[in-house]
Amino acid sequence: MKIKVDEDVFDVTVQLDGSWKFFWEDEFGKNYHIYQKEQVHKFLVEQKVWEIIPEVKQELAPHYAAAFNMWMQDYMNDPQAYEDSHDSAVRHLKEKLNGEEPSYGAVCQEVLIKYLEEV
Repeated sequence: MKIKVDEDVFDVTVQLDGSWKFFWEDEFGKNYHIYQKEQVHKFLVEQKVWEIIPEVKQELAPHYAAAFNMWMQDYMNDPQAYEDSHDSAVRHLKEKLNGEEPSYGAVCQEVLIKYLEEV
């Protein structure tokens, strides 16, 4: 995450013990400072001198068609590399009948995300 302090922005990771590790780079190189959990609460909540900067996620929606077209081209070039639709349907039905969340949708999602990242 990123934290703004006055006009400076720092990369921050939250440690397992609740402390926050601030990273920055200056003329002396890469640096860091760790604030204990109590200090974090003081600066973030009580005094409000730190501001959490919301992360902006890249919008992938406009590229769905291009990603699907890439997948289709790969499928057309090498259909044997993809699972037979009958096998997929049978696995989907077995998982559903066993009370499981069918994995086919999750697999397809990950495949399309890979193509979206290439677009």
